[in-house]
Order: sequence, then C-alpha cells, then structure tokens
Amino acid sequence: MEINEKEIGPITVLYIDGNLVGKDLEILSNKFEDLLKQKRDKLVINLEKVDIMDSLSVDVIDNAIQNGLKIRLVHFPSRLLNYIHHFKVNKEITIYNQEKDAVQSLIEEIKSSSKLENDRRQDPRVSISLSAAIIIKDDLNDIIFPNALTRNISTSGAWIEYADVSEVYDFKTLFSLGIRDGRILELYLETSKRKAINVDDKKDNLQIECNILRVNQGNDFLGIGLKFREELKLTRFLSIL
Repeated sequence: MEINEKEIGPITVLYIDGNLVGKDLEILSNKFEDLLKQKRDKLVINLEKVDIMDSLSVDVIDNAIQNGLKIRLVHFPSRLLNYIHHFKVNKEITIYNQEKDAVQSLIEEIKSSSKLENDRRQDPRVSISLSAAIIIKDDLNDIIFPNALTRNISTSGAWIEYADVSEVYDFKTLFSLGIRDGRILELYLETSKRKAINVDDKKDNLQIECNILRVNQGNDFLGIGLKFREELKLTRFLSIL
C-alpha cells in the first residue's frame, strides 16, 4: 500500500493506493498518529484506488476520529456501509462521492468553529457544576440520559459532561436524534434551591430547550456542547444558586 498526500490550506488529503488489510492498517494508523502530532487534524481520505478494504480498516478510521481527527471519506466501498450503520454509533463517519465536496465540508466546519469561538468571546461562560440530564421528548415516553454534570453555562448555551460513559444509555438514539436529525432536546438542571429560571416558577427545576452543537468523546468521558433555543437569564440564574 502507498499513501500520497497534498495540503489544501489546513486540510490534508490522503490518497491511498493498494489494499487496506493486515499490516497495511498499521501503516495507516501510524500515519494518523503522525498527523495528530503535527496538529494536522483535518483529513480527506480518497479511497478510489483501494482494491481491498475490510471492516477492520473502518475500525482504524473510527479510532482515529475518536482520537481527535476530523475525517471525510471519498469513494468508500458501498458493501461496508451497513457495517458503519450498524456498529458505528459513537462517531459518525462522513462519506462523499467527490473529493471537492469533502474538502468543502471541512472548510465549512472550520468557518463554523471560528464563528463559535468568536461567539464565546462575546458570550463569557460561568464555570459551575450542577446535576444535569438530557431529555429527548417523545410522543409515548421521554428518553432520559441522566448522571451528567455541567462544566460551564452562558446565556446562549452550556457544556455538560458524562464522567462514566458506560452509564449513558442508548448512544445510538442520542446521536441519531440529537445530531443527525437536529431534534430539539431539553437540558434538565437541578438547582440547589430547586427553583426554575426562564420557565414556570411552579416547576421544581430548570428545563431548557436546546440543540446539540458538538460532541467530544474521550476514553472515559463524553462532553456535549448545547445551544439554547432561547437566551438564559444568567444573572437571575446565578443569583438563586
């Protein structure tokens, strides 16, 4: 197997020629590690000239994503799509037919990240730890993901973390509804005085409608960035804690 590459600004395009099985996977894995060390974390992988590719190669790519690489695939074998759909529930592997479209998607992500960082500077966050849960509203029964803690909150959003990923049930539902479908969720916060903010004061706790903005998963934690649908009255919120 041979790996060639070119750089398009902050994006690296890898062209793989040959097979992606056996020892070739170790070469690809080492390549990913080298790129991470160089902080070149935005990749497009062109698989047009790959003759043989198996499910283990998908695992190598998925592990690289979990380690922090942002990867887009081009000319991915259709026979392996079912493997992704059935087993890759924690990270979405994004596939494109054309290299230019894959590159453009990363460019748009870079622009979005820059805008998010700028918004953060204008919307300072307050570090605070509160018991939290994500609730997906359903016609029959609400789906609840409990046992989270807030790390910080601003008027426009919050960052929460699950310290024990094993306790977060049904990741597939959370990711498919929260991220792919863009479903409106509710962030549930338990305040020390059990009063509600921005909602009916008769309720015991705070529930805020929001969308999942981004996700960061490590070996032993899951972090979720949330964007509030309505601005939180942060001063009032802090005054009753």
